[in-house]
Amino acid sequence: MTKHIVIFALSAVVVFMSGCTAIMTTMTTNYAPHIESAMETARERAFFDMRCGDVSGKLLGGVISPAEGIVEMVIGVAGCDKRAAYLIRCESSASWGRRIECTSRLDAVSE
Repeated sequence: MTKHIVIFALSAVVVFMSGCTAIMTTMTTNYAPHIESAMETARERAFFDMRCGDVSGKLLGGVISPAEGIVEMVIGVAGCDKRAAYLIRCESSASWGRRIECTSRLDAVSE
């Protein structure tokens, strides 16, 4: 009996995680232009904060959309033996055309 409960619980976890992965894939696909703009914003901010011209970025936190035209995410940036995480907020509007405006806030630094 206990064995069946464990198997059921593990199956439920696998199904739940599959759903999370599908949602994350959909979010990153739907917001690809926002993610590109967020990466550029994070790299520019890291260039200033870390005084490093050779940085790379990676999406660390999930993409969320708290309101129409607003997307938030956490971008990790590394370079010159330093790392930082930025909370990036991007806004877009149909009236702006394809323009996306992003702002950054330093979340964490590691040297």
